Amino acid sequence: MHKTNTLTGLIVSLFKTLLLTGFSWCAFCVAGPLAETSSSRENTTPEQTEVLGIQERRYSITDINIESYSGFAKVIDRGEIDGRLTSVSELLNRQAGVQVKTTGGFGSFNTISIRGSTGRQVNAYLDGMLLNSPSSGLADLTTIPTVLIERIEIYPSLTPVQLGHANLAGAINIKSRQSMLQQGGQLSISAGSFSTLTGEASYWDHIDDTEFLLSLTKQQAENDYAVADGVFGNDSLKRVNADFEQETLFFKIRQHFDNASVQWLLQYSDGEHGLPTEFNKPTDDARRIDESIRNQFVVDYNMAEFSIAHRAYLMNENQVLDDRSGTLGTSQPQHVASDVDAYGLINAVERRFSQHQFALSLELRRDEYKKENLISNTQILSADRQSMIVGLSDEWFLHSQFSVNALARLFYVEDEVDQLVREDEKNSVSISEPTMQLGLKYKITDFFVLKTNFGQVIRMPTMGEKYGEFGSYQGDPDLKHETVNFIDAGFEIVLNNFNWQASAFYQALEDGIYVFIDSRGIGHPVNYSESTVSGIESDMEYFWQSGLYVQLRNTLMDSENLSEIRALKGKKLPGIYHFSHYLSVGWQDDWMAANLNYAFDDGLYYTGTNQIKADAKKDLGFLAEFYFNDVTLNFTARNLLNKNFMDFNYMPSPGRSIMSTLTVNF
Repeated sequence: MHKTNTLTGLIVSLFKTLLLTGFSWCAFCVAGPLAETSSSRENTTPEQTEVLGIQERRYSITDINIESYSGFAKVIDRGEIDGRLTSVSELLNRQAGVQVKTTGGFGSFNTISIRGSTGRQVNAYLDGMLLNSPSSGLADLTTIPTVLIERIEIYPSLTPVQLGHANLAGAINIKSRQSMLQQGGQLSISAGSFSTLTGEASYWDHIDDTEFLLSLTKQQAENDYAVADGVFGNDSLKRVNADFEQETLFFKIRQHFDNASVQWLLQYSDGEHGLPTEFNKPTDDARRIDESIRNQFVVDYNMAEFSIAHRAYLMNENQVLDDRSGTLGTSQPQHVASDVDAYGLINAVERRFSQHQFALSLELRRDEYKKENLISNTQILSADRQSMIVGLSDEWFLHSQFSVNALARLFYVEDEVDQLVREDEKNSVSISEPTMQLGLKYKITDFFVLKTNFGQVIRMPTMGEKYGEFGSYQGDPDLKHETVNFIDAGFEIVLNNFNWQASAFYQALEDGIYVFIDSRGIGHPVNYSESTVSGIESDMEYFWQSGLYVQLRNTLMDSENLSEIRALKGKKLPGIYHFSHYLSVGWQDDWMAANLNYAFDDGLYYTGTNQIKADAKKDLGFLAEFYFNDVTLNFTARNLLNKNFMDFNYMPSPGRSIMSTLTVNF
């Protein structure tokens, strides 16, 4: 019976894939000749160019045109990054609708939440290369040095087809510097509280039609910061066992031709993390050692009617959990290694004709996941996952004021697993699911735009959730995929010195995956819940010609657990702040910049039963920068109120900290 179901699912999924692919290519190849207006770029009129929103200089299909995007995208530009010690997580944490969950301290493990999601429900990309781990489903953003970032794009709910894979809560795409437009280098060193020390060296340039970018980063921190009396339930007055050390390398080279380009992107990271516990014992010595290497090879070329890209990637991720003293989980000795190899190919093509811009993507991927018990030198698990994702979108510009964005994807996933610790049990599971989304955008005036988006998105369980992770996290091979039905609506106002984006959203989650911890400390992921999240988010900025500016960002959320479990039904979802407010006031001129910011977060519950509520988080920060020709000196103070906030996981955040950064540009 099992083999029959698998075969039937395979046939059905292949039929759906062929149907969708055939329809897509018919739309591409047949609709063009039927259009009254030639689709060639040479024959496109200025009015049509304005309607289509075509960018004048585009380097890749993954360079998304934000102006034509129907979702509520947010952009963090280079100006918010330069000259100071910061991280991708810190930059994201103060955006409307975005929260970053961390275990505390510089470089500590963190996950991203968008509109109340979990970290596994958000995809992170670097120049279109997926950073999420196939085993855990999480993206470690500490491996991305901010010196190489040109901008960060946040796409809530609606992930552009050109990026490939979609997730429940949307995506974050980090764009690296384009050295065809700029050239130079940077050396910086940062030092500060809790023995934090970082060094960065980067250089970007181009020779004729060849551009390249190289960045080396070294980061370390002891993170032994003071905590309030009684935080750990014992006499500990200092956070211990949270040290961090990491080296990263980023290299990009790109050769441009008349109508094409070839690119190689390499990212390497090697890090070691101390794993603190809620008991905070000095004798605890659990550690996690991570090493990852990612390669992406890209070919882009443009023709009169088409833009085409082929992206091939290779990734290896090795993680070792060393807890031979038994300080985590079951308090039993653990020394477990996991190794993941992922490789795949993403093909994307766009075609413009008349008032349409079609995009079609086909992603083929294979993940190989192995776990080994290093104490007994035995293999625990060997699993393979094959994925195929077909995506199609159409941006239909009815006229210069109104556009429709339709997206459809088909997911096909097949797992084969050999669970060696379960008497050589073997499973083969296949899943095939389509999703659809629709976005509407109406431009009332040149500066006032209305938007709405609705549809359905899914998330396949990660290999770690289905087959276990790190020896203290037991998987469930029968997990179903998560499904979210969503709708949002709002407006954008864009003027010379005033920007305001506001939206209301509603999301209904089915078959949500949550992890129960049993009495032995072992985690069990299960599909047990339905839930809803609704809210309002607002992002407002005003700039004066004098250099003074103010930013005000607000997020108000409500959530409800619809589980049939009595203790959970009707309760708010744990692990998210339901009220978040951020105010930033700054000033900048040719030789100095200063900024004072204040964040207030409240409404977080530690558990699904809502019996314990976290205290409100009040965070006051300040920075000052001084410019001396090619030298920048930055002083950043965080948490001036000097409070240890126990927010996401009973782990106290650092108190007051001061960091200084010296940057030399050349």
